[in-house]
Amino acid sequence: MQDALRIGLSGLRAAEEAVAIRARNIANLNTKGYRPVEPVQRAVEGGVQTTVREVPLSPETEAALAEVPAAGEGLAEDLVQMKLAEVAYRASVKVISTAGRMMDAALDALG
Repeated sequence: MQDALRIGLSGLRAAEEAVAIRARNIANLNTKGYRPVEPVQRAVEGGVQTTVREVPLSPETEAALAEVPAAGEGLAEDLVQMKLAEVAYRASVKVISTAGRMMDAALDALG
């Protein structure tokens, strides 16, 4: 059951990190020269690991970033990914909640 709690907590953190990364992209949408990044998440023993990488951009977008504020390319993607992170967060909360109920049931059976 501790594994379930650890995995659930890891999922919460991963979703939180994903939202923070996407929010930073949105906040810097019109910042000259800002390069958007994206979270890269992978399963590891006991949970999820999050790293960050720059979003690959077309040569036209690269040139535009150097001259004028970003025009909003990627905003829709960031908003969709934030919504997916919200769903992942809720799922992780359910994992933790279920693990807690399982622990309660095991203690009741013992006692």
